[in-house]
Amino acid sequence: MAVGISTGAALWCGASVMPDSPLAALQKRAWLYFDETTSTNGLPRDRLGDPALTSSGAAGYYLTALCIAEHNGWLTREEAARRALLCLDSFSRLARFHGFFAHYYDIGTGEVVPIVHEKDIGADTLQTALFLAGALTARVWFDGEDELEKRIQAIATRLYNEAEWDFMLQPAGPEGDDRLLVRYWSVPHGFAPLDMLTPDSHLEALLAYILAIGSPTHPIPAHYWYESWARRYRWLRYEGKDFISCPPLQAHVIPHLWLDLQYLRDRVADYWRNSRRAVLANRAFCLTHLYPERSIWGLGCCEGPKGYFCYGYPAARSVEEEAVLCPAAAVSAAMFLPGRAERIVRAWSRETPVSFRGPYGFFDGISLKSGWQSEEVSAENLGLLLAAIENIRSGTIRKAFMRNRCVRAALEQIGFTGMLADFNDPDSPYASYVPRAALIGFVSSGVRGGGRAMRILPSPEGERALGVDIYPRLHDFAPFSYLSLFIKPAAAPRVVLVDRCGEEESLEMVSRVTVSGTQWHRCYFDLGRVHRADLRHIRGLHLSWKFTNAPPREILLDEVTLTSRLDTEPPAPVAVSGVKPTRMPGEVVLSWTRSGDNGEEGTCFRYLVRYSRRPARTLADFLAAPDAGPRDPHDWIGGSITNWHVVGLRPGERYFFTVCAEDVAGNLSPLVPSSSAVAAGKHQPDTFLVDDFEWSEPVEDRPRWLSDSENVQIATTTTDALKGRRCLRISLPQTTSAVAMAEARLDVNDLSRYRWISVWARGRAKVGVSLVDRKGTLLECGKAEVIREDGWSPLSFRIPESPTFDYQRVASLLLSIRPLVESPTALYLDELLVSREKMP
Repeated sequence: MAVGISTGAALWCGASVMPDSPLAALQKRAWLYFDETTSTNGLPRDRLGDPALTSSGAAGYYLTALCIAEHNGWLTREEAARRALLCLDSFSRLARFHGFFAHYYDIGTGEVVPIVHEKDIGADTLQTALFLAGALTARVWFDGEDELEKRIQAIATRLYNEAEWDFMLQPAGPEGDDRLLVRYWSVPHGFAPLDMLTPDSHLEALLAYILAIGSPTHPIPAHYWYESWARRYRWLRYEGKDFISCPPLQAHVIPHLWLDLQYLRDRVADYWRNSRRAVLANRAFCLTHLYPERSIWGLGCCEGPKGYFCYGYPAARSVEEEAVLCPAAAVSAAMFLPGRAERIVRAWSRETPVSFRGPYGFFDGISLKSGWQSEEVSAENLGLLLAAIENIRSGTIRKAFMRNRCVRAALEQIGFTGMLADFNDPDSPYASYVPRAALIGFVSSGVRGGGRAMRILPSPEGERALGVDIYPRLHDFAPFSYLSLFIKPAAAPRVVLVDRCGEEESLEMVSRVTVSGTQWHRCYFDLGRVHRADLRHIRGLHLSWKFTNAPPREILLDEVTLTSRLDTEPPAPVAVSGVKPTRMPGEVVLSWTRSGDNGEEGTCFRYLVRYSRRPARTLADFLAAPDAGPRDPHDWIGGSITNWHVVGLRPGERYFFTVCAEDVAGNLSPLVPSSSAVAAGKHQPDTFLVDDFEWSEPVEDRPRWLSDSENVQIATTTTDALKGRRCLRISLPQTTSAVAMAEARLDVNDLSRYRWISVWARGRAKVGVSLVDRKGTLLECGKAEVIREDGWSPLSFRIPESPTFDYQRVASLLLSIRPLVESPTALYLDELLVSREKMP
């Protein structure tokens, strides 16, 4: 067998084109990496060039690869199970931290190896999630009753249950109950607060959050999915459609190796469609800007000329200069491009040199622009390739992983729904439609206030019965309890399911509720009473209406979905408890009582804030009033937030403010009478005094100053103030290699009209200034040195322009301070200003 493998590898490496089945050949060679390089103790090698190193992520891919090997007949079931047990047993003996694995271990000794940085010696949430994804796949794959497979199930279950997800959930922002998973924790260093798992840097952590929410022993509350994780999505646009920004292709592929999210969505996104758009944007950038005369593409995480790097789109300058492509990223992304996988592999084989191929397939990365190419392969990229190709061929890995009850429970708690029709993306529809005695079209007036709805018109023959047949691409209705649809006007259709054998069964409507403030109605039909039709194999839906008199001129239909819960209870009413003008003209702060999901229980999805010149007396008045929420249509005011800065008002004018809560199902709370206030001031000044430090204790109408360490003390002092009686004193670290961080939580938000930050300083230090908006976006404004201890020096920092920063929602100002001398005394600040022009 070894001779045969070696010969095949040589033939493939020397060929200028791939074999007749390039996808299958590439998958088999990726498997050979795990088959030939895994240690005798069951620990897979993290990369080919380092035989002493394993990683928890590599083990997750290896466990998944064993299931694929058994499925394809490369291993017997007994041998695959034996290897899976060996891997799980060996990893269960390695050091863990609150149930989490470290990133890297020594294959021989099992000791933790810090590779990424010195703090990488403890828990790694993201790598543990990859390991557990593989372990949970093996748990349901090897589901037999023999002793070998029972031990696999027991160890995988124990390792998952011992991960303390609630411990790794830490405060993340100044607004409300905002918490995110932290990637790293270790005994000597504690948490690494700058390494939060946020979607702009680690969209693949979507998998970790679902595992955390579904944990039976250490779960995190599901409302953090919307409150902290999804609210931080940053959106880009490709060909008129928005997608979540996270540069490397792997970030968009990894969750879908295990999670079957096709035709599912939450309140924010369809993640399968999102990944498809991100892949197409990545591909278009490569073929337009990097290699316009070639057919290969794929910016992802791989080895580059300067070491491992996450290339991606949107691309930094170094990405464009190095132009390194990753074949594993491109081929795995073919999951979202039906029918293109074989062509992608053939293009890579045709347009890269023979030297770029080895016994395990393509090497890690290549730059055709510079002529550089990698001679390394990694377990994570080959494991990614192996699982993605199997999902392209059979989908069996996703099907297996979704059998885990914890995964289904997490998706249900978050509020994922099965999409049968939403009519918003004609290029990627959820279903096909056939009218009966009717004409159908689409209008831009969906139930959510945007998007499209189906318009059903009676046929010209004047029939009193009409309908439409929907043939969804989602066929398995069994995991859901209800079918839901939105209709306008109120006449509910008769809904008949048709399974793949032609068996028909009518659904019983169990609820019809009016969508608050609109003429739309939401109808729920019970799937639990279906007995004849096979809910696992539904072929289509028949929607029909019969009218005694003439039918209405039109019927609008929107969002035909499957849901696990019948949610018609609205959140509790929201009373505005305070309206207070800030020091910034045209800005007020609202405060309100917290509502829940159902009544006062739980946490609602978001708050809607409206303002007007007269009180809103009805929901229709409320929804028609100007929106005081975030400008970004993808952003919202989270359900744990109880105050909000309303900006852009006319100074001196009286406004009425109303707040309404909305739950994940779209139910709105009853209205409470509006509260009013007069926006202060006459106009925004050219120069605004952020803080004069004329306070001894924190006050409401000044920033609140915080430090990142107990060793850094921040307080006002009367010592040698610049103009007034007091100035700010910040104690400094006693070495030039340390950096002190100070944060000012601002009492005003709207800095959109200002371009400069100025402050007087005294001491000897290098000072950096950054702004942070409410979503945590960091905007660096520059650095400057203070070199006088015997007098005051003016410092100015330019506020740069950024398309992703919200200048109307500036939450805090950050100072990074590095001493220029050993054993410094302190840094003193006075008169912190923002201005339109640079201060003289």
